[in-house]
Parts: sequence; C-alpha cells; structure tokens
Amino acid sequence: MQSFGVGYKVVYQLDRNLVIIYYYAINHAASIRRKIKFYTKCRAPGRAKYRFVCAWFFVCWDNTKRIGENGKKRPNIFEKQSYIYNLKSLSLLKINSKNQYNLNMKSKIIIAIALLAGSAAMAQKSCCEKSTATESFAMLTQDENFVNTHLAPIPFTLSNPIGQIVGFKTPDGKESYAYEIKAASPTKNYVFVIHEWWGLNDYIKQESEKIAKTLGNVNVIALDLYDRRIADNRDSAAKYMQAVKAERAESIINGAIAMVGSDAKIATIGWCFGGGWSMQAALLAGKQSKACVMYYGAPEANVERIKTLNSPVLFVWPVQDQWINKDMVSTFENNMKAAKKSLVVKPYDADHAFANPSNPKYSKAFADDAFKNATEFISANLK
Repeated sequence: MQSFGVGYKVVYQLDRNLVIIYYYAINHAASIRRKIKFYTKCRAPGRAKYRFVCAWFFVCWDNTKRIGENGKKRPNIFEKQSYIYNLKSLSLLKINSKNQYNLNMKSKIIIAIALLAGSAAMAQKSCCEKSTATESFAMLTQDENFVNTHLAPIPFTLSNPIGQIVGFKTPDGKESYAYEIKAASPTKNYVFVIHEWWGLNDYIKQESEKIAKTLGNVNVIALDLYDRRIADNRDSAAKYMQAVKAERAESIINGAIAMVGSDAKIATIGWCFGGGWSMQAALLAGKQSKACVMYYGAPEANVERIKTLNSPVLFVWPVQDQWINKDMVSTFENNMKAAKKSLVVKPYDADHAFANPSNPKYSKAFADDAFKNATEFISANLK
C-alpha cells in the first residue's frame, strides 16, 4: 500500500503489469466519490486524457494531444510526477474491439478484496489526516476547459504601493515572502490574503491594499504559495498551481501564523486556488481563526477536520461555475451542518473568476457586492 498521485489513498499493484487505485477525490463533476481505476503505461505523445468508465471496472483512454498557449505540449501529470508505473503488457486484461479492457475472473476477485481493504482504510481516516481538497482542485489543471476559463490577465502594474515585501522563516527550514500592509496603529488583528492561480501579482497586492483601507486598523499579509513565481499566461499558471505541494503550502501558512504571534486574531480570504487555501489556513490557525472568506474555492470535505474549524465561513459562489458547482456547494453545506459550523453561501449569477479585475470577463457590479459582503463579514467577526 502506498500513496499514488493527488488525492489517491490506496494503491495495489496486482502484478507487474496492472495497478489498481482506490481513491477519494473531487472529480470534474465536483462531487466527492470513492472510485476504482486501473492504469497502465500510456505512451501517447503530449498529454493524454484518461476516462473512467463505470461498468465492471475497466478503463479506456484516447490519445488526444493537449496543446498550450505557447504551442508546446503540456506534460502528462502522472508521467511528469512519476506516479505511473512502467508497465509493459496487460496480462490480466483482455482488449475488445472497442478498445476497452475487460477484467477476467482472477482480476475481479482481486478487485473485490482490494475494494474491501480500501473501504476499511478510508473508514480509519482521522481528523488529523491532511486534506486533499486543495490538491484535488489543483488537478483541474488537467482539464482543458478549466484552464481555458482563465483568460490571460490584463497587464497591470501597481503604482505607489503602500505595503512592502517581507520575509519570514517557515517550519520546513526554508523562507517565504509576503506582501505586508501594516495597520496605522498597533493591532493584533490580521487578514491573510491568498492569491488565485496567477500568483502574488500586482492585482492581489492592489486587492490587499483595498481590504486594508476598507477594514481600517488591521494588518494585511498577502501570502505567496508559489514561492515568488508569478504567471502571466495560462500554461504557467497551470504549471505553478499543479506544482504546489500541500506540505510546503502548509509550512508557509504556519510560518506566517508564527510570525504574527500566538495572540493574533486571524481572518483569511482567497480566490479560486486561494479560496480553498483560505479554508485550510483557517483550519491551521485553530483558535486564532476568526473569519474565513472563500471565493469559488474547493472546500474541505473531511467532516472530522471541519469540526476543528474555529471560525464562520463566507462562501462566495458563482452559480455558473462548472467546477465549484451546486453539488459541491450542497455537499459543503451538509458537511458544515454535520460539523455544527457556521456557513453563509452568497450566490452570484456569474462564472468562475468573476471577481478578478484582471479577467476580461470581470463583473464589476458583482465583484463590488461580493467585496462589500466579504469585508463586512470579516469586520463583524475579527474581534
């Protein structure tokens, strides 16, 4: 048994030619399900699409090439991160005329055993287990539609910045950097801002300054989970978001929490990629967390972890979003209710990334209203 890829929980190598993966992840329909998948080495050029077929456990794929904005082929995430075994044949599978691989009886018996073992492993999850919600969301970089939803940002340079870049130590022995805007008077109230998939660019710095000015006497710290990398095109953004390791991101957040001190009161806010990490930051802050604002990000799915959440959550939800969709939001509402935590969902008749001013499809009216709700929510709870 070993970890396999983002969000995967249990892996069984049936023999040298076949791998069975029992996992718990967010699929493209944004529902959370247990699934069984089989993978063999795919030697397709470029970036292959894998399709799960819900019959008697078999998988098929096509060799569609995926081309990025710069004309270069995007790498296959599984091959790039060495998550696929180097398999050479299909001894347990028989190919049919439809290029589907049907399992023989030997395989079915092994699968049944694996399924039972996988279910037992999932049942033993504890509240201390690290969440895979953000990592599963990062896998959307493999979805061409999701990537294409993010139009290239409109160029922008922040003039006369009121904050400054600060460095701080992280628990993993490294260093991280953030854009900090200090309050006019000493205060232990902090807002952690977490960027979307473009990185800590000037738009995020501008939004951080806007938050500081609106809230008044608070310290605002815009964290950098990309370690000083900023994307200006979809390919780079997808690459950076996919490359974020949960352990490193958590270390950055924990380093920021240590920097502000154990007596600080912390609110978190983020968009898209940062929306999911806003909730993770709130969980990491423990009793210091006072408010959490998530703009169309992946929520925590583990009810036991949600039970440790100390702050109420405001979830800004564009109802046209294909990925953070109604099923995911409903599941989140049910999980928060089961954990007896406070959740306010604010829906907007808009699409993913509607609040990003660098997005050519930016909706100013909705963005302004969402910002008003977000800052009022933080102000009411950051006490």
